[in-house]
Amino acid sequence: MDLQLKKQERIVNIDEPLTVEEQLAEMKLKVDSMSQMFFMLRKLGMEKKDKEDSDKPADDKLLLNKDGIPVNTCFVGYTRKSLDPYVLVVNEKGEYILGTKVFESLSSAAEFVSGVRRSGWTFWCTLEGETVKEVYKN
Repeated sequence: MDLQLKKQERIVNIDEPLTVEEQLAEMKLKVDSMSQMFFMLRKLGMEKKDKEDSDKPADDKLLLNKDGIPVNTCFVGYTRKSLDPYVLVVNEKGEYILGTKVFESLSSAAEFVSGVRRSGWTFWCTLEGETVKEVYKN
């Protein structure tokens, strides 16, 4: 049986307890998401060190994705059933990465973790606790 399908069934009926397989699938998604975030932060740290070591002038222009969000940005989101956050990363291509899954929009990633249709602009938050809408849609 497909774990993703089971997860979607579970989210629709939130009164049912999670099975062990569903708990493992959610934990794997969260660990994959956090490892992506740490990989990105480590990569940014190495790039910053390389820029400091080179004689080239620093480029102050930030690369933005199609929504106007800087690449290599991390967001967190919480669901009613989970105490641990989901971590969403904007990769170099401007795509939204959650674990090993790629999403085209904030809302599709929010819908995937929560199981219901919702705005990703208000679901995902910065590490400081502000929604993406508050920070990037002024």
